[in-house]
Amino acid sequence: ESLDLLPCREQIGKGVPCRCTYLVPLRRIGDGLLRGLRALESVVLPLGLEEIGEAVLRECERLVTVDFSACTSLRRIGKFSLRSLPALRSLVLPPNIEEIGDGVLSECENLVTLDL
Repeated sequence: ESLDLLPCREQIGKGVPCRCTYLVPLRRIGDGLLRGLRALESVVLPLGLEEIGEAVLRECERLVTVDFSACTSLRRIGKFSLRSLPALRSLVLPPNIEEIGDGVLSECENLVTLDL
């Protein structure tokens, strides 16, 4: 299963996944938006994304690869955003990242590839 956030509005609120039909670029994903979606295996994030809030992908147990390389505007990843992802094997970050919050990769014991 996957979730494509490309057609979403400028911001998605805290903990409320939605089906978006607007073409306004998404710039921020709110805290805990996708937390605990245990069947989620992949995500596609929009190019104009600037910030990922706290605990956004936390506890998505089947998520294997996270690739933010196309999100060239991404500057901040909130604390605990990728925490408790036991299936995570690979993480790719964009070159212009400025801040990675505390505990972002804690409890990701199977992570073998981290591309900065």
